[in-house]
Amino acid sequence: MRFARALASFALVVGLAACAVSDTHQQRRREAMTRRIVDDAIAFNEAYHGAITAQVLLNIMRASERQPRQYTSMSGFSQSGGARGASISVGGVQLDQLGESWGEGEFGLERSRPMAPDYSVSPFATQEFANIVLRPTDPLLFRYYWDSGWNPDLLLMLLVDRVRIAPVNGGAPRDLRNLPGTIREDCARENDEGGCAFVLAMRQLALDLSRAERIAAPVAADGRCGPFAVYVAPGSAATQQARRPATQSDPTCPVEIVVGDQRYLMALRSLDDVIYYIGHLMRRDPNASAAAPDEERRARLGVTAPGMPLWADERAPLFRIVEADAETERAYAATVTYAGRRFSAGGPNDRFCYVEGNLDACRGGAYGDVSGTVLELLVGMLAFNQSDEAVAPPQNSVLEIR
Repeated sequence: MRFARALASFALVVGLAACAVSDTHQQRRREAMTRRIVDDAIAFNEAYHGAITAQVLLNIMRASERQPRQYTSMSGFSQSGGARGASISVGGVQLDQLGESWGEGEFGLERSRPMAPDYSVSPFATQEFANIVLRPTDPLLFRYYWDSGWNPDLLLMLLVDRVRIAPVNGGAPRDLRNLPGTIREDCARENDEGGCAFVLAMRQLALDLSRAERIAAPVAADGRCGPFAVYVAPGSAATQQARRPATQSDPTCPVEIVVGDQRYLMALRSLDDVIYYIGHLMRRDPNASAAAPDEERRARLGVTAPGMPLWADERAPLFRIVEADAETERAYAATVTYAGRRFSAGGPNDRFCYVEGNLDACRGGAYGDVSGTVLELLVGMLAFNQSDEAVAPPQNSVLEIR
């Protein structure tokens, strides 16, 4: 009897131990699966980021040398759990020798490997290419970035192709084109012709905005478009209106901004136009008074440097491309091979500087690379243009004075 009880107790202990081992094994499997899901999600995010930013950088470099630009779509990643297996087997082979049957022999080899993610890369179809690459930027997208606090001079330089500046109370308008072929040496030294006339006007607009207060836009009459943003001098009678910007309900209305007694009606570029514009500005100017270092290329146009007020007149090149090395391959936003050489753009900027009352302490190139921000904007435009919102009817002429 004692032996039976001991045997039963032993069996119970063994069973409990087996259950504990099984539970521990299951827990480890769940933890391993969790880590794999997290690692796969991050890896796919990195892969998509690298592919899209590199495509943008590659087309900027092509545009800088007047080479054809090409655009491809990239589908999302999908991956099923488990592994793919392969096996080789030989069976049912009848072997006869000198009339003796050796019977049947069978053997096999089997191997498995983790399943690779499924995705596709292909050129845009005709309609998608027109809507995603060639169609002018949707005014709604411009408003999204404007309202979210992006630097106004960056948005104005990149996204606006031309502007009409007209007095609110009537008068002769002024039409300006943002032509990269006539922009040189950051539009300094009293250079106010062609594209530089546009650049100087937009820099003044950005400066005026920094000194103004935004109020609610007036309600437009039925069937008419109105400004999506209105700015007035602080403390003026108009500031007694509601300060929360009004929502523009019609996405087909063009971009119109009113600052004081001036109206700015803007025609926007397409994604391909923006990429060509940046590439054109990357072309070296043999007549420039100061050339960039041999190992890098810089845009001939600058925008407000990060952390600097507009009135400080401290600008950084709109875009910057460097020869790739181990550091840029690891840390920069995009790296591509072009004409047999590796190039990188979108350098990280992890340094902070603020010295009260002393802007000179924070001046310099260490803080000023905005290329990563430009890449982010272009990738955002590409993502927005692939959404259903981007397929909209043609826009009205933004230069028509209503």
